[in-house]
Amino acid sequence: MHKAISAMGSKNFLTILAKPGLLTEDPNNPSVKRVDRVSFGSNVQIAIRLEAAGHRVLEWSVVNILFGSYDILHIHWPERVLSVRSKTLAIIRMLLLFGALTVIRLRGKKIVWTSHNTKSHDGFHPRLERIYQNCFSLFLNGVCVPLSSLEKPMRSVFRLPRSCRVKVIPFGNFSKLYECATNRAESRAALSLPLDARVCIHLGTMFSYKGLEDMCRVFSDPSLSDCILLLAGGCKDVDLWKAMEGYAKKSSNIRLVQGHVATEQVQYFMQAADLFVCNYDHIDNSATIRWPLGFGLPVLAPLFPFTQEYSERFGLYWLRLFEKKNLTPEIILKNLQISRDYNQIVPWGDCDWDIHVASLIRFYNELLQSPVSR
Repeated sequence: MHKAISAMGSKNFLTILAKPGLLTEDPNNPSVKRVDRVSFGSNVQIAIRLEAAGHRVLEWSVVNILFGSYDILHIHWPERVLSVRSKTLAIIRMLLLFGALTVIRLRGKKIVWTSHNTKSHDGFHPRLERIYQNCFSLFLNGVCVPLSSLEKPMRSVFRLPRSCRVKVIPFGNFSKLYECATNRAESRAALSLPLDARVCIHLGTMFSYKGLEDMCRVFSDPSLSDCILLLAGGCKDVDLWKAMEGYAKKSSNIRLVQGHVATEQVQYFMQAADLFVCNYDHIDNSATIRWPLGFGLPVLAPLFPFTQEYSERFGLYWLRLFEKKNLTPEIILKNLQISRDYNQIVPWGDCDWDIHVASLIRFYNELLQSPVSR
């Protein structure tokens, strides 16, 4: 296991301060952090393999920031400090982050950011976010982007210092991460779905930017009355849930499952479906696109630079595209005509977590060998 992580850089073993590392939010209690080694979060998959290769991963904390012995900080999703409706609280959280990054740089440490998206999903504070983008980039020594299509928009939004290095390192896949011991018939029986029905699903936390309300509107069309749309996941947006519930009450083919889907239950949803449907309003990258592919489930998604890159990489059978904000019943029906082939295998290529981490370690060492700038 993890054979690809044998090609190290110049330093044998590194200590990485990670924000976050192996810790993730407990889905049933977001204020509680827990270690989840089966999370599809890139931070978790990276941390697992760093530790397997003999490196040490420290979790982000005041004690570790001030007194911890580490070589480099690796940060994911820093824009989440702005994901609160209170502007005052968002400013305080942003300043605390910048204060911590200042301490880290004054200690002579390097900072690497994995750029998942160019802006926050919530977009609560657009003007404040522009200030954040301009300031955050000044702390960076290196940026890791998972897709070539993400590099240009990232550079256009974040004013990176000339000394900051950017590396494209593809994320891995989830083909062996989740248990998948069930079949189509068993999965449909477990979810009370007719065996002969055409089933589309979307799984994951429900946010407005995912276009789920519009997806419900599309599936309420009479031409899709015999096609089931199954939406499952947690939803904190009361207005969004009420809107989807309204469609579900009027259209019996729309089914909602509210609440976190346990890891061992994911296989039933993925195996029962004919198609995984995404309908994002805006996004630069998404692990959700690669998640169903790990179960051999094709994905229908809007055309964005990153979905086009993935479609070209994996093939049109696996990732089928439509013009964003233009999902129609005709598009759904056309793609359901292509029967799911449970024997097809996704051509993952270099979308492998071991390869990703081996490249990441080399990147760490390149940065550590470069002069420190404060």
